[in-house]
Amino acid sequence: MSFEKKILLIISLLLFVINIYVISEYTILENRILRLVSVFLYFLLFIYFKGYRNKAILYVFICFLFSGCFLLFYENPIYNKLTSLFSITGYLILLVFGLKKIQLKKVNKLLIAFFVIIISLNFFFLDQLIRFITYKLHDDLQQIILYFYGIILVLSCVFAGHYNFTTNTTKAMYFMYFVFGFALSDFFAVLAYYFNINLLYVPATSFYFFAFFFIIRYAIHDYKEEEQVLLNP
Repeated sequence: MSFEKKILLIISLLLFVINIYVISEYTILENRILRLVSVFLYFLLFIYFKGYRNKAILYVFICFLFSGCFLLFYENPIYNKLTSLFSITGYLILLVFGLKKIQLKKVNKLLIAFFVIIISLNFFFLDQLIRFITYKLHDDLQQIILYFYGIILVLSCVFAGHYNFTTNTTKAMYFMYFVFGFALSDFFAVLAYYFNINLLYVPATSFYFFAFFFIIRYAIHDYKEEEQVLLNP
């Protein structure tokens, strides 16, 4: 195991344990503060391991840091929207990156049909979820932002999955892991907050740190020719 991987794993486990303790013993404000501190610590590791060479991930990190700051005041209508908008910007960067990685020659009709079904199902569940929480939203603009947020997340996951399935490299696998990790984290966080189920912050936190572990692994991955993932090591 490399030095970077050991440090990331140790830090992730420590942050996870501390966050779970705060979730169970303190209020949502303390949870948000610790979440922001955790993101900042990951950002320091990202800089220390020279992950900033990957400009796209650097911009994503900056967006998530701003989003974390505004999240502290999420109940305020303005900061609520800013939280979502900065997160959306980060995911848009990942989505654009995923689109650039699509290899049209490797896209077959069966794969297209599969992704169309997945996208349709996810859009249906997204619509149902937002309908359930509409009465808790501040205004129509927040509802529109949440729809856009969900659409960007779904598309990011689809293209991340496509990138991994068609490229089959270590770096593509890392990319898929952290995109799915962030998406699942946000999904559980929405359920936990709007349905007032504190226990769901546990999987939200788990997927959040899982995603940050792999986004840094992705960013510091060497830029030489990517080695093919061995299907049968």
